[in-house]
Amino acid sequence: MEIQVAPGLYHPHEASSSAFILRTLLREGRPLGELLELGCGSGVLGLALLKQGLAECATMLDIDAVAVAVAAGNALAAGLADRARIRRSDLFAAAEGETFDSVLFNLPLQHRAQAGSNHPALDDADGDLARRFFQEVDRYLKPGGAIYFSYSNLSDPALLADFGRQRKVGLAAAEWVAASGVWLLVYRAEAAPPAGADN
Repeated sequence: MEIQVAPGLYHPHEASSSAFILRTLLREGRPLGELLELGCGSGVLGLALLKQGLAECATMLDIDAVAVAVAAGNALAAGLADRARIRRSDLFAAAEGETFDSVLFNLPLQHRAQAGSNHPALDDADGDLARRFFQEVDRYLKPGGAIYFSYSNLSDPALLADFGRQRKVGLAAAEWVAASGVWLLVYRAEAAPPAGADN
């Protein structure tokens, strides 16, 4: 499937976290049902999961208007526009009141401020976006649903530990990228149990 990427948008490549997540989900082969993808960018992940039949339909959100337009064009070119709803959204805002079988977020992996220009697909200073995602995701997940997200050795381990205290979180895959000195990690999590229930 050919994906167009506009200048300034994150460009997925073979060693990228997008490609790693896709390989992981295809290898696992778990049906994703109605999928919500956050930070969809050019649409490469959500559209590939639709094309491969793992997702029945996908709601794909991104805060960047250019990304939303590019993803919509890619969905049309791939013949998937009828199964992909693509909206501009600050995290979950455009999905308010909806629930999904699966939620997927290829999180920005760098949680420490660094000198030079930052890219929103790669850098999340202080982990604020990850923190918001972890705090809000349960409201958008159907009972028995699954959460998939990326993390790395450059991400804040305390945020992940806090998230894991509320639910079952398992490492689905790990990959060392020697060129950049980064561990790419994909986690699969369940919804938090209802208040008062035993974990």
